[in-house]
Amino acid sequence: MAAACVLAAWPLRDAVARADRIILTNGRVIDADRTWYDGAQLRYEKNGGAYGLPRSLVKSVESDARPGAPPPGAVTPPPVVPVAIPTPPARKASPIAQFRLRYEGGVNERLGLTVLETLNLAYKEYARRLGFAPEDPVTIVLQMGTAFEEGGAPEWAAGTNDGTIRVPVHGLQEPSTQLVRVLRHELAHSFIASRTAGNCPTWLQEGIAQWLEGGDPARQDPVVAAAVTGGRLLPLLTLEGPFQSLPASDVPLAYAESLSAVAHILRIRGEAGVGRLLAGLGDRLPSEEALPVAIALSYPEFQKSWEAQVRRPVSPARRDEGAGAR
Repeated sequence: MAAACVLAAWPLRDAVARADRIILTNGRVIDADRTWYDGAQLRYEKNGGAYGLPRSLVKSVESDARPGAPPPGAVTPPPVVPVAIPTPPARKASPIAQFRLRYEGGVNERLGLTVLETLNLAYKEYARRLGFAPEDPVTIVLQMGTAFEEGGAPEWAAGTNDGTIRVPVHGLQEPSTQLVRVLRHELAHSFIASRTAGNCPTWLQEGIAQWLEGGDPARQDPVVAAAVTGGRLLPLLTLEGPFQSLPASDVPLAYAESLSAVAHILRIRGEAGVGRLLAGLGDRLPSEEALPVAIALSYPEFQKSWEAQVRRPVSPARRDEGAGAR
């Protein structure tokens, strides 16, 4: 039986009378049945669910009021009624990884075969952990004429994935430790793209990809803790778009926050929570709605919980616990 989570909701008694459009500062638009402000939060109701956003991230609210409808901000929410929302059943994972391997600038069959072996193992691992596998074969291009720089750029900057995984491999005869991490990182992006069809915040994409590379998923928590203490933390809702639009100085922090936030999901809801979140996004839920459905926390609640967690001193026991989440 599929697991279920509880979401605060109430009857849409005003939904027939009003419809509101929430315009966020990042340009996104959310259509809601009704909205109201509650302190520093904008609360809204949609399809029987209740959600919240930080007021600072809301540019404006446009109301399509009808006769007899209360004005925006004047509605006092009725009592909360628990509603059980079943999580979507996991897709059956393919027993055999499917890849298309191509070369650019030469051919190295020995390297190609070892790359495929690495990807095949990762594919099976991801299918088990996330509960699904891509429906179409994944294309990998080994760029034989472009040098792979060991110990240079971080893993997230060493490969590209525009639907096809492209990795520079000139000078390599077999996958190095860093190349393996790059391959795992880019394959994770292929899994996410297959499941969500682009409906996935960048912070979640990059956080999952860094987690599935391997290593301690909480390894960036100290960086994030320092950003929280110094007032430099970038709210997750502002990291939904491409990181290329950020100032260059903010990009490393954005990646660090991404991994740390996913580590927190793993800490409080486990790998199943990540799978549920991707499933909700795959069903075209906006991230503001997929989060409470998948992990029973709104964006503001998750942000607060995550910040509180990274502020805590790291004990050896907690460090070992985080490493065991791989």
